[in-house]
Amino acid sequence: MLKLRFRLKAKTGFLPGTTKVEERENRIRKEYEKLLEYEQTGEPARFMELDELINSREFREKKKEINNRKFSDTEAYDKLMAYRELKKSKPVAGYFRFISNPFFGNFTKIEASDDIKKFQELEQYVQSGEFRRIKKMKFEDTEAYEKFKEYKKIKKSPDINDYFTIRSSQDFDDFRETENSEKLAGFRELEMFINSSDFQAKKKVMSASEFKQTEDNRKYEEYIHLKKDPKIKAYFKLVSSKAFANYKILADSAEIKEYEKLEKFITSGDYEAEKNKFEIEKAAALHKEKEYKNLKKSSKYKKYFKLKESKDYEYYRQLDNSDKIKEFLELEKYVQSDEFKELEKHMKSRDKFKKSPEYQQLVEYEQLKKSRKIKWYFKLKESSKFDEIKKWELVFSDNFNSTGLNPEKWLTTYFWGKNLLNDSYSLASDPHYFTVDKNFEIKNGILKLYTKKEKVTGKAWDPSIGFFQKDFDFTSAMINTGESLWQKYGAFEAKVKLNASPSVYHAFWMVQGKMVPHLNVFRFSGDKSKQVNMGGFWQEKPGSDNLKNSESVIKGVDFSKGFYIFRLEWTPDEIIWKINNMIVKKERISAFSEPMYMILSSGITGNAIENNLPVSFDIDWIKVYKPAGRLVDSEN
Repeated sequence: MLKLRFRLKAKTGFLPGTTKVEERENRIRKEYEKLLEYEQTGEPARFMELDELINSREFREKKKEINNRKFSDTEAYDKLMAYRELKKSKPVAGYFRFISNPFFGNFTKIEASDDIKKFQELEQYVQSGEFRRIKKMKFEDTEAYEKFKEYKKIKKSPDINDYFTIRSSQDFDDFRETENSEKLAGFRELEMFINSSDFQAKKKVMSASEFKQTEDNRKYEEYIHLKKDPKIKAYFKLVSSKAFANYKILADSAEIKEYEKLEKFITSGDYEAEKNKFEIEKAAALHKEKEYKNLKKSSKYKKYFKLKESKDYEYYRQLDNSDKIKEFLELEKYVQSDEFKELEKHMKSRDKFKKSPEYQQLVEYEQLKKSRKIKWYFKLKESSKFDEIKKWELVFSDNFNSTGLNPEKWLTTYFWGKNLLNDSYSLASDPHYFTVDKNFEIKNGILKLYTKKEKVTGKAWDPSIGFFQKDFDFTSAMINTGESLWQKYGAFEAKVKLNASPSVYHAFWMVQGKMVPHLNVFRFSGDKSKQVNMGGFWQEKPGSDNLKNSESVIKGVDFSKGFYIFRLEWTPDEIIWKINNMIVKKERISAFSEPMYMILSSGITGNAIENNLPVSFDIDWIKVYKPAGRLVDSEN
């Protein structure tokens, strides 16, 4: 019935032309894309949202409720009351009186200046006990002066004078020189000898003349000589004096040590330094006092301290930069704003709804409702115009607009030839050999697969013996998605021109990896240019040699005259074949339940006429879709 319908439409001229089919689909698709693009703006969704809102009972009640509102019920009124309450409070009023004082600018400058810090430091100093102590104090009250008086007192003592008189005399210098001399030691030794009993006894028993001849007499004469020596005489004179006796008493005494310590302090410059330090410190203290008094007398500081001692300053200090002042200023700004005045005026008016956000929503809704785009959108949205487009999602396409085939999309050999041999092969029964890259041409966006008369040697496959070398009389070409796309279910279509030549076929077919199961989107023979074959082949049982098929012959037009769009739609329920978007065949075949990949090929089926070669299989584009919104088994 479908085949007959196709033939009748073809004969009567009602079969849609390829260009018109393509233009119509492109036009609908562009219109659908435009619809989706507009949908993405969010305007249709906004209209639907507003439509539901505006026509709701809640919206009508909201409108009534808005018109019944009172100004005293608003947040603005609450802010006005809060502002007035703050404005009346003593601390806030005092704060603003303080900052509005003409001297406030100078006050803040003085407050932040180094001058006030200096003034406060001076004030603290002149009021301190340390300053009072320094101001009252005289140098005569210092420890240094006490030491000076003690030194003078000790210095007046007669004993101390005698002590230092002896120490500073020439006799004392001679004494120190003689004290440890060999001369004094020899004298003492001789004196001891002369005064000894032995010497005296000898001297008595001997005559004067005899005695002179003795060694003892020599010592005696030496002793007399030394006794007359001026330094020896001076030495013994000093040590036997009363003054020397006093010296001996004072030497190394605490009194002498204290005197020497005081003398060192007075004469070393330490005393003068202490005196100068005292005078400088007192002068500095008095200078600070004078500086403080001068500052205190200035009118600037008088005004500053008068303002600082006021109650308003306390309020200022408490509230400056406080949240309360920030709140007051924000409230004041708000109640003086045009926004507040407008709101107050609005809330005291009878039609409050026109100023509400809900009214703006109503205006927006009415504007959208009149919009030509909204009307156009919902008219198309509710139509069935895009039902077919919505059913499918594009997952693979090629328009052949580049200079060569895309290797990421297409193999130019059988899938197993690439994976097992990394080379092309043909079946042993084929008179043609599929070249890897010689029988292709892309021209003006059209891929041409050429079948030629030429001898080549290449690999052939025979299931009984495997691969072997064979001489072929013809060459041809294929493309397939064996390494880019295997898919279970979807729509597979191509726009092609089937140039006719006797014994040359062109085919668009799909397999699962082996030759069966096998789906022909179409198979065209140049011997019969007014028909195409469509259908499938599969095993009756897995592993069986018995094949079943659903092959149909579609007639009605000369398929070699121009481009046609061939499409196969494969779903779990059925397989549909279309030509130029017209259904020509439907089948329910459960054998096709695994992902398949596409092959488009051309070749020789019999005794080709050499004069009619080469001939091309022209492909404008290829597209693959999956069912929209569904997961499908696929490999990409």
